[in-house]
Amino acid sequence: MNLPRAYFDSFISLQRARISLENKQGAVGRGVDEATEAQMLDLKNLHAKIMALEEETDSKLKNMGLAMPIVQQLVEMRGIGEHLATLLAVDIDIEKCNTVSSLWRFAGFGVIRLATATGKGNFKASQKKEKTNYVFIHESDQLFVSDKKSETHRSAAFRGKTVAELAAAGVVTLGTPIAERRVAGQTLHYKARLKTTVWKICFQQFLQKDHPYRKIYDEQRERLKGKHPEWMDGKLHGGAFRRMAKIFLAHLWLRWRVQQGLPTRSTYVEENLGHTHIHKPEEFGWPALTAAGKIKGKTKSKKAKAA
Repeated sequence: MNLPRAYFDSFISLQRARISLENKQGAVGRGVDEATEAQMLDLKNLHAKIMALEEETDSKLKNMGLAMPIVQQLVEMRGIGEHLATLLAVDIDIEKCNTVSSLWRFAGFGVIRLATATGKGNFKASQKKEKTNYVFIHESDQLFVSDKKSETHRSAAFRGKTVAELAAAGVVTLGTPIAERRVAGQTLHYKARLKTTVWKICFQQFLQKDHPYRKIYDEQRERLKGKHPEWMDGKLHGGAFRRMAKIFLAHLWLRWRVQQGLPTRSTYVEENLGHTHIHKPEEFGWPALTAAGKIKGKTKSKKAKAA
């Protein structure tokens, strides 16, 4: 059982319940809703109990998080406290993320290629028995097919084939790589809560002008502006923000895998595109590690250091 994750789920539920009660009391105070004095007293008592449980759960969750080696690394970085570090760690199973790309996708920062079936390979609709267009979503070495009924299932005909292999065989035509996003009727292939946590860390902390990761954002924004002068500010921001978040996740993946003694490998741009300038975690505030994967020097939490 993943106890920290269970506490995290409980914390989120308690937080929502508290906010709901606060909204109810606020509505009564503004005259939008009505309640007797006895009812208001019950609401206040319930609110106090839920808040106490929320604080207790949050405290235990932080303690559990600080027992995790990766959280100990994260809290050494500027702008990341015990709470955010724990929320980030509990939603990731680093042993299942064999590559940084798998972590990117699980966190909602993956890239997919849309492909349209050409009709070759005797791939037809299962009911109407006629050739039709299907959208393939690339996930590792498997292909998932989404039909017009918004049903998602594995294609037995193409199981085990990559998008590139199918394109080479003329079975599909490839579209432009795009960032993965929600699609109505299709199963979400990333954890929305994890994406929110990463977004909070990057937006609230890394976008500070003097934060080391801000340099990644500024450089990418200028690069995109020169390459796509027609892009509006919102699109430039999205592209730069996305790169900053992915580099942070790459650092997280590398540090976590090394600390756990799990195998690592170079990124796609190193192995296939020949990139030599790779951003190192130490350049962005990650603590130095010993050969055994332990943090050099102090490993106390920020709260302990402040005390």
